[in-house]
Amino acid sequence: MGSSSRRLWLLALTGLLIALAFPFIYPLATDTLQESRLPEESSLPELMARAVALFNDSLRVIESSYRPGGIEVANASIYSEEAMNVSSKLLEEAAVFLGVIEDNTLVAAATEYARLAEAASLVYSGSMEASRVYTGLSRALSYLANCMVDEALREWNDVKPGYAVVENSLVSSLNTLAELNTSNLLSEDHKKLAGDGMEVQQKALRALGEAGELLMLAEKYRDLLESLCSASGQVNFSVLPQFQNQLSQVRPEQAGNLAYEVQSAVNALRSLINNALQQTGSQAAGGASEATGMGGGGTGMDGQGQGQIGESEGRGGGGSGAGRGEPPSDD
Repeated sequence: MGSSSRRLWLLALTGLLIALAFPFIYPLATDTLQESRLPEESSLPELMARAVALFNDSLRVIESSYRPGGIEVANASIYSEEAMNVSSKLLEEAAVFLGVIEDNTLVAAATEYARLAEAASLVYSGSMEASRVYTGLSRALSYLANCMVDEALREWNDVKPGYAVVENSLVSSLNTLAELNTSNLLSEDHKKLAGDGMEVQQKALRALGEAGELLMLAEKYRDLLESLCSASGQVNFSVLPQFQNQLSQVRPEQAGNLAYEVQSAVNALRSLINNALQQTGSQAAGGASEATGMGGGGTGMDGQGQGQIGESEGRGGGGSGAGRGEPPSDD
């Protein structure tokens, strides 16, 4: 057999072997391609775990920062950005694997864990202002309780911008959690965490709301409060009932970490209202008593006049009796 014939025979044999091996090589290649996607696929559980960790930590942030004298969270902006990135990646990967993998449990859950991460991001964002805002509210309410109206409203005006930021963060976070389908969360612990998180955030928001409502009332009725706090102030009683009614709608028991300050201010304002009403009642009663006394004096004078008339009649009667007596005896 010549060299050229041997070369052709080897080429033919190689081609035959490749053809016979193809059914076995193709699945191996496919599996290799699928294995190259496993790191992306397996990042879903990792991202979910990170979302839970961030959400859990955000609740700790509320407890430590969303209160008077709270601690400012170091690197809050970094954590907020990380949480938002985790949320975005979860949604992106869920979209990639939707319909690709047979078990869509992770895909369905990814959306819910993305919401947890987004809610955490919003809480971190609000925490950058929370401590300053709650501390400022506490001072403003303390000023108000001590009838320092100007100081209270100055403090309130200083925290208004931050107040809006914190309020918006909490409202947005709660709206995100309201869309949560907890049945798609992968464990009972995670479901409980989501419920606890909503409760903690609602409590922080209520505290903010009650304190803000009271200070907005002080702002609206500034002139009235200044007159109530002034010993010589002229109280506008035409608006007092309206203020009293709106004050009764403030709920100190709902004010959480600001409950003491809200209650103290409400008690002080109620006391001022009662004092003003009592003084008005006393003045009215005094005026009525004085008028009655003047009328009584007139009656007494009339009585005195009647007595004088009687005395005159008595004297006349005496004269009349003398005239009617028998004449002296000549004896």
